Amino acid sequence: MYPLTTELDVRFLHRWILTDSFTSRVAQDQGRTVLPKVNQAALVKVPVPVPPLNEQKRIVAKIEELTARSRRAKEALDAVPPLLDKLRQSILAAAFRGDLTADWRAKNPNVEPADLGVNPVDPYPKRKRAARSRTDVASDEEQSLPNGWRPARLWEISEVQLGQRRAPEYGEEKHYAYVRAANITWRGLDLSDVKSMGFADPISLLLQPGDVMLTEASGSPKEVGKPAIWRGELLDCCFQATVLRLRANRDLVLPEWLYFSSLADATLGRFAAMAPGVGILHLTSGRMREWPIPLPPLTEQRRICELLEEALNIVYEREDQLNLAITSLSLLDQSILAKAFRGELVPQDPTDEPASVLLDRIRTARETSAPPTKPKRAPKPTPEPAQLPLELAPILPDDAFAALWPHGPLDKATAVRKLADHLRQLGRLEFQHLRADGPLYAQLLATIEAAVKAGYLDRPHRGQVRAFKLDPTTYTADDWCHVLVASLGPDPIHQEDAVRQAAEWARDNLGLEFARLRSDGHIATGLRTAITSAIRQGLIARDGKRIILGRRA
Repeated sequence: MYPLTTELDVRFLHRWILTDSFTSRVAQDQGRTVLPKVNQAALVKVPVPVPPLNEQKRIVAKIEELTARSRRAKEALDAVPPLLDKLRQSILAAAFRGDLTADWRAKNPNVEPADLGVNPVDPYPKRKRAARSRTDVASDEEQSLPNGWRPARLWEISEVQLGQRRAPEYGEEKHYAYVRAANITWRGLDLSDVKSMGFADPISLLLQPGDVMLTEASGSPKEVGKPAIWRGELLDCCFQATVLRLRANRDLVLPEWLYFSSLADATLGRFAAMAPGVGILHLTSGRMREWPIPLPPLTEQRRICELLEEALNIVYEREDQLNLAITSLSLLDQSILAKAFRGELVPQDPTDEPASVLLDRIRTARETSAPPTKPKRAPKPTPEPAQLPLELAPILPDDAFAALWPHGPLDKATAVRKLADHLRQLGRLEFQHLRADGPLYAQLLATIEAAVKAGYLDRPHRGQVRAFKLDPTTYTADDWCHVLVASLGPDPIHQEDAVRQAAEWARDNLGLEFARLRSDGHIATGLRTAITSAIRQGLIARDGKRIILGRRA
């Protein structure tokens, strides 16, 4: 196979292989399912649209201009989720401080205060508890509650029950559908995948409309205690041991109040701070029975729940709009590429050399060049396989930057191997062993030296090279996310400390320049957004106001 690329703009070819039409065409011939691999014999048959050389350059420039805009838009959208999270938290916190109904209480001063009745009966009087008694709670908590509100424990206003663990001995009995933690989402129940099993005592575990369910255990602090309300969606449905059920005493508390109260405690991280466990956090039914909950009068509960539902629906609508924008933006780059390779992105110039002339020149050059001959006998072992794709895609200084960013300072030998591995992953090189005395190694080393001279790399120490970015405004959202994850250690760290630590790591390893870390500057803003992004990706987890590396949901 003789590649055709020395006359074409390599950046144009690079954009072509990023299109959906190219990848889908190549995928048809890859011939594997477990470990897909590009079929080189089929690859050479893939047609490539070839415009005049000058038009190739105009197309690349326009693509870079438009994708830079989409990248800035993506960075702006990445900053929105933490703002919505803060809005949701502030709404819930205000509701259970009584702020949402301060005006309502002023207009309704004669509402009868909440009352737990006389001597409520503890359903587990022999259970040892670390929590204080109701009298102790009232002595200090009641002072901070609005007029008419009372402090309570969950056992005083609801039943708290853990579901049944999966038990094979009940396999021959009647099977019941059951709710598990996987069915509970932040927007309610997802019953698209409901399982069933036998239950030892199904009557006590049947769900009733108004039951509030909480995820009892989770490997992620942000998921423990996530609530949902059962509305009778399925007939004769039970719940499993990954779920806690709260059944309200409706004379004292509304089911919706239990739901929103649990939503506030889960969203604000209170459940996670209370839940014991290493790796997997558990609420436990015993601890939840003693969980404190503010109790306003029933009429005020109803009004707060109405206001909360209205306000949170607005937040959910904004989240839906954001997700739609992110999805649309993810399709934008592909639409730009598709338009570019349909010839619709830039105007044509009739003075450009026709592509047919360019292709004829390439064909002539191929036909006049002598094909390589293979010796009948090689006195020495055959050198490493010829790097055919080197002609197809010449190695450029920006390739060196892409391969070494953001690994920090590397010795030259390591840098050469990073560059080789990067190009092999892109399918631009083929080799079995990278020999230090081979021609490929020398070419890669020369590329790295050229990248240093061109300003893509620098030499922080003798014998080392480094891909660097001095200006924080040039860092992308992915860059900030990598900086954050790379700087974290095994121990939890406060979020603001993590921001400073990550900025210092980038300064020491990636050349980031700053004299003073401003709280509203590009660096701190980018890293705070990266915290939210890394949590969504499962790279880090939130532990109260701290974050920790490597704990996935």
